[in-house]
Amino acid sequence: MFTINLARLFVFFAALLSATGANASVTDIPGISPQDAYEQFKNQTALIVDVREHGELIESGMAEGALWLATSKMVDDSPEWRQFVDTTTREKLVIVYCRSGKRAQKAAVRLVENGFRAANMGAFEAWKKAGLPIVFPAVGL
Repeated sequence: MFTINLARLFVFFAALLSATGANASVTDIPGISPQDAYEQFKNQTALIVDVREHGELIESGMAEGALWLATSKMVDDSPEWRQFVDTTTREKLVIVYCRSGKRAQKAAVRLVENGFRAANMGAFEAWKKAGLPIVFPAVGL
């Protein structure tokens, strides 16, 4: 008869999941300040992606130079998602933001699951408070 040491079992499965490239977790995504995000964008070492929905962009603007990919489009069969995955370099850090940071966190996890390096800048309001450049997209976007 043998006894199972739960701690050892947990360590075994954690190591197995890590070795098999298991999905990224919320805690795996680093945060980044708007100022650092802007500097990395200016130095061309990062992309900035706004993951809010269309109405939010029209209402409050978006970070100048940011790409737009709403979280509602980040599903496997979305043409917008497929185009992003197929055409975006994985050499640059992808920095995401939204209204509060929650959708950005989910988007960052999704990006990491697809081979990107990602960081969560959090809320767009922080970008605005930092006095960083904002643009208002055309209504039809």
